[in-house]
Amino acid sequence: MSTGPAPQPPAALPAVGVERVLCVLQPTRIHPGWERRIAGKPVGQFDFRRLGRLQQALLWKSQMQYLRAAPRGTTYMLSLALDLLSKQAPGAQIDLLLDPALTVPEHLRGAFHRIWVGPEGLASLPPDFVTAQQQSRPDALILLYPDAIGTGWERTERLLARLGIPHRLVINGRRRVFAWDEGVYRALRQRRLLANTFLPELVLAPTLVLSATLLALYDALRAALRRVRTMGQSA
Repeated sequence: MSTGPAPQPPAALPAVGVERVLCVLQPTRIHPGWERRIAGKPVGQFDFRRLGRLQQALLWKSQMQYLRAAPRGTTYMLSLALDLLSKQAPGAQIDLLLDPALTVPEHLRGAFHRIWVGPEGLASLPPDFVTAQQQSRPDALILLYPDAIGTGWERTERLLARLGIPHRLVINGRRRVFAWDEGVYRALRQRRLLANTFLPELVLAPTLVLSATLLALYDALRAALRRVRTMGQSA
């Protein structure tokens, strides 16, 4: 899967004026509603190998997309955010909005001023969280994509955009940092669509099949010619 856009030079927070930062982390989600109906949990939270054959057949696409996304874990993503902020906004107050499926490791909890836990998939923002942001709006927002392109983040992104936080960055699971603006958002939507539909594979598949067929015919023809020559020499 392609990685998220990485501006040159790498995006950064303002050198001054960043006193409060909101980080947001949720798992990579493929088709959580469908997966929950079939397996009881979203992909990534169950062992695909232990499912029945029918369940595996129904969830094969989700499993393949999840494996291709190769999302990083909670500790890894939070460590990336804290490392960046220690360099670009030392001393800033850091809050965290977290999906309930995730848990902050004990050794990292002290780095956050407050940890908010939203509903599953961050499908909505907790009322007390929204009130707190309105009373004291953060200076910067950092989205932590466990994969490269923020698969499953569309609804959460729309909700967060309404907060009007002025400086917005993304850190993805490939250690890329880029600004989150309208242009990047459009590019990410296109990449997510391609990843969700397997469109590149569908386009390339006929070409690959045709190439493989031609190569097989070529090899068979060469083998037949060699046999004819061998028989001629023997005669």
